[in-house]
Amino acid sequence: MEVPNQITELNGIAGYMTADGDLWVTRRYERLHLINILAIQQRMSDLERDIDDAVKYERSLGRGETCSLPETSPETLLARLQETVKAYDDAILSLASIKRAESPVPHIVRSLKVFGENENRSSLVTALRPSPTHRNATSHLLSIATGPRSWFYSKGVRLAVIVVLIVLVSLMNALFANTVRATNFGAIAAYSAIVVVFISQSN
Repeated sequence: MEVPNQITELNGIAGYMTADGDLWVTRRYERLHLINILAIQQRMSDLERDIDDAVKYERSLGRGETCSLPETSPETLLARLQETVKAYDDAILSLASIKRAESPVPHIVRSLKVFGENENRSSLVTALRPSPTHRNATSHLLSIATGPRSWFYSKGVRLAVIVVLIVLVSLMNALFANTVRATNFGAIAAYSAIVVVFISQSN
């Protein structure tokens, strides 16, 4: 199979993803974002030191004391400060947004993986590969087009809903249904199966 060049490969992946917003899946790269924030943080520390030196120099001049001239002018310091603070704020907000984003559901990741393997899209397969530092197979990924999920997506909540519904139906059936025990049991079992399937499909 011919190996596509980078632009052809990325265009093919984007074309496949465009068909469905659920396929807009990308990697979080949280570690790289943190490295970027730490690097900008170091630049902020250097700037803070340079500004302290500039203030110290101005105060020394006011007292008539001799002090070495700072290497960077106040104008240059202010320009660097504005640029660095903006980069710092943007990086923090970006990582916070990435952290809040929902992970894709497993079957979406499987679809993308099958497409990547069948179409020889190595960059997609690499991006989907699980990271050893994440807790499950999809936590290193985020779904761009999927908004925050409701409380109903929690497995614990859904299990609780199933149990409550089955108990309620069992009680109502026992109190009000005028049928034999075997019929009651069959009705409850059938209802339980329907509830389990319906709630499971909501994922």
